[in-house]
Amino acid sequence: MATISLDDPRFKPRKVEEEDKEKEKLSNKLDLDKSLNQEKESKLFKKIEDDNEVSGSTAFAAGVLSSAYKNT
Repeated sequence: MATISLDDPRFKPRKVEEEDKEKEKLSNKLDLDKSLNQEKESKLFKKIEDDNEVSGSTAFAAGVLSSAYKNT
């Protein structure tokens, strides 16, 4: 049977610098994920806006028809 001593490096407390590095890595990963999601969302909204654009001739025709309907 193996013996375990408190001198084993697995049982030593982590240094503050190591904890700060781990927190910074996690923060950077979260920032990167957030940035990628915002980029995807902006591309999606741009595509939706492009799909919903109304041409000038369509708007003009709609205005003429609306005006004709209101004046009858």
